[in-house]
Amino acid sequence: MGDPPFLFRRYTDSRSLANVVSCGRLISFFMTPRNEEKGALMQTLRVCVRSADGRGENKEGGPMAIYHMSVKTVSRSSGRSATGAAAYRSAAKIMDQRLGLVHDYSRKKGVEYCEIVLPKAAPKEFLDRSLLWNGAESSEGRKNSVVAREFEVALPSELSPEQRVELVRELAQSIVEKHLVGVDFAIHAPGKDGDQRNHHAHVLCTTRRLWTGGFGEKTRELDEKKNKEVPYWRKKWEELENRALERAGVKERCRAGVWKDQGLDHEPGIPPRPGNHGNSSERGGVACSFNGSMRRLRNG
Repeated sequence: MGDPPFLFRRYTDSRSLANVVSCGRLISFFMTPRNEEKGALMQTLRVCVRSADGRGENKEGGPMAIYHMSVKTVSRSSGRSATGAAAYRSAAKIMDQRLGLVHDYSRKKGVEYCEIVLPKAAPKEFLDRSLLWNGAESSEGRKNSVVAREFEVALPSELSPEQRVELVRELAQSIVEKHLVGVDFAIHAPGKDGDQRNHHAHVLCTTRRLWTGGFGEKTRELDEKKNKEVPYWRKKWEELENRALERAGVKERCRAGVWKDQGLDHEPGIPPRPGNHGNSSERGGVACSFNGSMRRLRNG
């Protein structure tokens, strides 16, 4: 077996870390609390970086493609809205009718492709992004409602732009067929300052099913971890990605959970909100000069 694609390093100075970031090799980071007894001047960083060629091998000895899927929620309790999330991910301008706010991200760069996928019985008017997400907002009455759910996936750089669109569309259609929700997906290009292989997609879903009459019941099955819906979708994404790689004649394959075999305690990728240790450190008053770079890599 070749060298693992993910290596742990520890940094106690921002200059060394900046070099890792500038080379596009950063995958994730963990910040340990200050040790006041030892008089540490700053937090120690446990950084996960790519090996020089960025690749490893799976247990069968074949080359590995990138794998990442995370599932998050958009909740009013955290000050977020479905309209704002959709506008940002699609680089669109959306008027939030509930709040009277305009979310204008029409000048945002790096959004390569957007598409809305609906259940067959859903009103076709929801193919309009503004109507879909304003409808999602108006269907919720509680101040702490979860108004959208997002699947975030990494896309293989080995695929062409058209093949990546086809792959994400297949995931979106699978989600629609299983849960009868509306799906709005956006494919983002790698950030100019990050790893140029970091193609990724945001798959934003309604939290209610869409019927002929509009928004219906909540998709509670995705709220319960013990229902194992998220593990199902992680495995499903592995299958879809490998199928796409095979169709494209690419020998690399991905595998969900391979990060455990590499000795990592979480899947490679910038830790999702909430719980990002860098952000929480800033809130706690700890100076973290590299946090802007971390967020740029995470947000693409």
